[in-house]
This record gives sequence, structure tokens and C-alpha cells, in this order.
Amino acid sequence: MMKTRFWLVAGIALSSISFAQQVMAADVVAVKLDVKKVVVDSDGREVLQQADVAKPGDVLEYTAVYRNNAKKGIKNLEATLPLPPHTEYLPNTARSNDARAALGGDVYQTMPLKRKVKQADGKEVEQLIPYAEYRSLRWYPGELAAGQELKFSARVRVASNTIELASESLHATTEADRKDIAQPLPR
Repeated sequence: MMKTRFWLVAGIALSSISFAQQVMAADVVAVKLDVKKVVVDSDGREVLQQADVAKPGDVLEYTAVYRNNAKKGIKNLEATLPLPPHTEYLPNTARSNDARAALGGDVYQTMPLKRKVKQADGKEVEQLIPYAEYRSLRWYPGELAAGQELKFSARVRVASNTIELASESLHATTEADRKDIAQPLPR
């Protein structure tokens, strides 16, 4: 059986949906999630471009803008930014240094994340968790004043994973069909 090569960030749409569900009522706190492709221009400067397509190796910058539409401040705001499957968080790109990361679920910890691993001799050692396993980031800005807007962003690299086609909703092609395939990013 020929493996199908999937050349896009799978699950961005699903991540965006769960992201929106984590936010307070939209009439109080509005959240806008945006993605841009990071490219280097001819002068060697980074430029953010519209990210209509992505392929393995591309660097994407995700930005979540939280806006308080209420007439009074919101206390204890927790701003969450999902990291799509088949991407790898790029360390030290989370704008504002107080971001914490999670592998899934609601356990956010200071980066870099670590876990204890039992070795063959029975000793436990602490190892760094690969950035590709990070699934979301969270900031704790405290209060979001009435009418205030806060931006949180981070960068990821699109992975070059080979996976079996798991869903009809995923557009895929075989490597033999086209080696440089780039696919639209869901919005």
C-alpha cells in the first residue's frame, strides 16, 4: 500500500475551533486568530506575508488578539494560543516571555517543558520534551481593561511528517504526484 504524503498543517481549523471555545463570551472578549508566513526578503530581513498555503519547512507566525468589549475590566484573563498538529514550536518566539506551554489538556508549565524518564538501570532522569510535542501556549496577563486589546504570538515550523490519510477532509497527494505541493491553510 502506497503511503500518502500529507503536506500541510493538519488540524488548523480544528485547533481554531477549540481555541474559540476556550474564550469567554464573544460579546465580552473577542479573539482574532491570524497566521502569517515568515519569509526573508532579498535584503535578509524577515517579512510577514499572507499565509494562504504552507509546506514542510515553512515558518508560520500565529497571533491571537484579545479585545475586551465590555464596559469594565476582565480579571484573571488566561490567553491561549493553540499550536496546530504537524507543527513544531520554535523556542523563544512566544511574544512576551511569561508564556507557558502544554502538551494537551490544561496543564501549563514554564518552558522548556521537561519530563522524568526511567532508564534501563531504574534511575529516573529529567529530559527536555521536544518542541514538536507542545500543543498550546498560555499567557496570564491578569486584567484586560475595558476597550483594551492585547496581542500574543508565537512561531512554528511546518513538519515534514509522512502520515496515512486519516480523513476525507484532508487534501493529500502522493509524493509521485507532485513533490512541491503546497495546500491552502484553513481559516
